[in-house]
Amino acid sequence: MLENKVLISVCIFVYNGEKFVSESIESILSQDFDDFELVIVDDGSTDKTAEIIEGYSNPKLRYFYKENSGRPKSRNRCIKEARGEYILWFSSDDVLAAGTLKKYAALINEFPETDIFQSNMLMTDENLTPTREMKYENWVGRQAMLQALLPLGNRLHDPAAVCRKKLYDKFGGYDPDFVRSQDYEWFMRVSGHTEIRHSDFTSFYYRRTRVSLGEKPIGNLYAAAAVNKFLSTHSIEALASNAGFNVPAEIAPMFYRIKLVENFFNCADYESALTYINEILNSNAPLQIKEGAGQLLMIYHLRKAEQLINEAEYQEALPHIKKVLSQKTEESISNRARQLLGIISNKLTESM
Repeated sequence: MLENKVLISVCIFVYNGEKFVSESIESILSQDFDDFELVIVDDGSTDKTAEIIEGYSNPKLRYFYKENSGRPKSRNRCIKEARGEYILWFSSDDVLAAGTLKKYAALINEFPETDIFQSNMLMTDENLTPTREMKYENWVGRQAMLQALLPLGNRLHDPAAVCRKKLYDKFGGYDPDFVRSQDYEWFMRVSGHTEIRHSDFTSFYYRRTRVSLGEKPIGNLYAAAAVNKFLSTHSIEALASNAGFNVPAEIAPMFYRIKLVENFFNCADYESALTYINEILNSNAPLQIKEGAGQLLMIYHLRKAEQLINEAEYQEALPHIKKVLSQKTEESISNRARQLLGIISNKLTESM
């Protein structure tokens, strides 16, 4: 049994975070609230991260260094070490807004049945200049709808979310297979079984760095993998019935597949997108739905062609472009196919 229990464990997992970790720590230790601790798990940093963190003598800060093993295992180590009834996840380059812990503590006291608390975030550049405010929805009483909608795109935020620690005992920790998007996979796993409450205040500043922007492509592919993992154990028909679509019930499953395709496109997982396009085209869906799937199939061929061109696989891209140009499709799609054909012609000419 853990000694010296607190209400909230603020947990940071860090790897080579020397540039911003001090600012992140200061934003937490300066909170006007006392019943918390700060747990930092260092995933084998090779820069001055350890030196910076060890320079703090605040008794609220507990620091653990381990060999590099990735984010999921670092998160799970945080869970193991945390003494709090709740865990607030935080990134080593973000800044916690003043008064956040006190606001969350008041919400915990007011709504003791709630398992996960969320708020809003302010996106910034590296210098903390605001670029965009992100507001989120309240999902109390709508767990089934949230679970149905999450595979169509993440609607929750992980940094500065407060989660009841016992949830990890009940549903398990973070899957080590997901070196990115492990929070998205976990939210899909628990969303239908927990109360998630949103409160309309800004809890943190989400710093968009060159590193975080560079991680987006690989993160998207892991997000797609998380969706596929979830769908392997859940019926699309059942999910579609809970998604709240304003369409007749009999076409909701095919409409759900269209939305899945759009999310897989966003994640650059074109093969998963193609799977659901073909399911629609091979079904007895109404003509309008099939026509929409036909347009998505043309977009699939465009995206694949673009991907292959970026990989300098020009000959492999040609069949995808020819497929688009051989079909009656939207003018914007056919125009883009002609543009790509021109790019390939120029590249092939240059290589001669």
